[in-house]
Amino acid sequence: MEGGKQWFHSDANDLHLLFEFFSLHDSSSMWIGYLVVWLICTVERWTTYCLDKNCSQHDTARRLVAIAKRTVLYGIATTLRLLYMLVVMYFNTNLFIAVVASLTLSQCIIEIIRLKRQFNHDGNGYSDLRSSNEDLIIPKIIISDE
Repeated sequence: MEGGKQWFHSDANDLHLLFEFFSLHDSSSMWIGYLVVWLICTVERWTTYCLDKNCSQHDTARRLVAIAKRTVLYGIATTLRLLYMLVVMYFNTNLFIAVVASLTLSQCIIEIIRLKRQFNHDGNGYSDLRSSNEDLIIPKIIISDE
């Protein structure tokens, strides 16, 4: 990014995405760039989701395998985070929006998956959200003029 602009801009002249050979010179290459950004962000969010899962194993050999897997996942997540940080550092407005939108959409999908697993964990589905023949007690909120 030699001689690059250090402020947000939409100029794509002489813009390369992460590597010198990946030039974003026309509309089709920009869309491929957005796809690459989306892929980086989505894989990072999914890797972080896998790292957040609770893993408790009793066997020592399995613990060592789990530690090795989590360490590799952490390395992948860190690499991907640094890659999208570098993309944002181009200060290209379109790439910045692509990173934010990709991370946000990916996190939304992961939250939906978490919610679905949480409610399906007992096998009851969403039935635990309903009241069991009891009236709901809703507290009153009083706003005074004083």
